[in-house]
Amino acid sequence: MEYAAAGLSWALLRVKTAVVGRKQYFARAFIIEERPGKQKASSDIYRAFQRMQETLLYIALGMNYNEYMRYRKIAGNIEFNSGGGYSHLGMKDPLEANDGELVIAYCIDAIIQIESRTGSLDKPFGSDNWF
Repeated sequence: MEYAAAGLSWALLRVKTAVVGRKQYFARAFIIEERPGKQKASSDIYRAFQRMQETLLYIALGMNYNEYMRYRKIAGNIEFNSGGGYSHLGMKDPLEANDGELVIAYCIDAIIQIESRTGSLDKPFGSDNWF
């Protein structure tokens, strides 16, 4: 189940830039101007923007958001690190008998759908200029 979740997360990362664009790796907030000359950083607005990008990604890839959130409740979240490994956080505990089957089936179906929509995980929409 963990490897399936890592595979789906990797596939989504491969095509994300092609769909919603790049973001600065260390960005944590937008600078907003409350009134002329008065600026402040807003991490809340930045997080809302990130959620909109993710939602757009799922819609553009034809993924059902409710099914994706159901999968995430069970599988948790995969975070990739710069060394090539990953961390698996927030997996449902305790797992029920059919949880693994649901996650694996969902991941396989989602990856197939992503690849069919983008043409290739290595060259989404026919271009490798996204990375």
